[in-house]
Amino acid sequence: MACSVCLSSACSVCEQKAFEEYKRLRQEQILKDLLKKLELPAKPNVTVDYNSLKFIAPHNQRIQALIEQSRREHNQEHRRSIQQWRRRNSDEDGVFEDGVDYFPALYETEREQPLQTSYVLAEGAPEWFDQNLQAAVFRFGADLRKKFVTSARLNIFLRRPEQFEYGQITTRLNIYQRFPNGTLGPKLVSKHLDLDFGEATEFEQVELMLDVLPVQEWIENVPQFEQQKFYSDFDNENIPSSIALYVEAIYEGENLVQYPSLLNNEENEDENQKYSAYSSPSRMFFELELTNLKSGRSRRNANTCKPGSNNTKCCLYDLVIDFEKIGWGFVIAPKRYNAYVCSGECARMATSPSMGRFQAAAAAKIDHFQCCHPKEYNGITILFVQENNNVLIRQIPNMVAKDCGCQ
Repeated sequence: MACSVCLSSACSVCEQKAFEEYKRLRQEQILKDLLKKLELPAKPNVTVDYNSLKFIAPHNQRIQALIEQSRREHNQEHRRSIQQWRRRNSDEDGVFEDGVDYFPALYETEREQPLQTSYVLAEGAPEWFDQNLQAAVFRFGADLRKKFVTSARLNIFLRRPEQFEYGQITTRLNIYQRFPNGTLGPKLVSKHLDLDFGEATEFEQVELMLDVLPVQEWIENVPQFEQQKFYSDFDNENIPSSIALYVEAIYEGENLVQYPSLLNNEENEDENQKYSAYSSPSRMFFELELTNLKSGRSRRNANTCKPGSNNTKCCLYDLVIDFEKIGWGFVIAPKRYNAYVCSGECARMATSPSMGRFQAAAAAKIDHFQCCHPKEYNGITILFVQENNNVLIRQIPNMVAKDCGCQ
């Protein structure tokens, strides 16, 4: 087993250059091994078509989350929109000081996160909004900003038409975003509906799947329909995001969509009326399936050391491999990942904080047969495209160093 490069020079600048060279060599070795594990004789000279990625593994939500993350990173406009989000989380696991982000929960095979389900109920528009315009307001809690949306379903209730007893009717359901000034955005979803109202049927429930990209943006963006008086004691990061939707299903000039009542607008509103409005069985709601963006820890790996810290012991360091930067355009996801690297001195002689690198290195020469190397690995899930444009998904073992030791 090859040992890591010894950084025994007393010159910190020389040590840093040697360490960067070691990381470069280690990255070359990792990439060479990865091509072999992917059974590729050479790097394919292909470009990913992101417009066709949605057809890959449609029932595998984790793969869909990986693809969606790559699509979002590929979209430069969206990447600019999340700069504030990155700064807010600059010291959390997965986002580092240089702005490079990666999400181990999505690609590390041993760190797969269970899906979580969140239900977001529609509320009435605030009192300052034009009450002649129909709108269903959805508030997404600040905690959802640390989640990745893998699927989004909007449940809508359609009431029986006023001049209709029972039987079948045909209509079309359309969904738009409603902005604070009352205008509508482009149509988000449209679906043909055949509804069957029985004698005892007052409402028909309809479920529509929405594209997760706009939903993710709604969660991460600033609130549009918040009344600041309710959050005066909160900082900006804790204010929920909020958007409004306009949903229509027109039958003979009547919109059959059931909208929530105007809530919390009257100071003296009866509490029973408020409860009844909130607990209505025909209230529009989002059903979101989510996974953690982070690896489950709010801080970086406690075993990870920072270069330049004068640490001499065998330790784990960051080694972010960015497939786009190195020209591996055939990799769909992940766009980048942290492989980590082990480096440092191995010596039986105990070192003290006052012992410099030179003394520690001299002590290490006594035990030159020991070397600093990974003791534990995780695998990664990787999606890539071949020369013939076939897309493959592979589970690649031993691609992420998790712990270091001397042997």
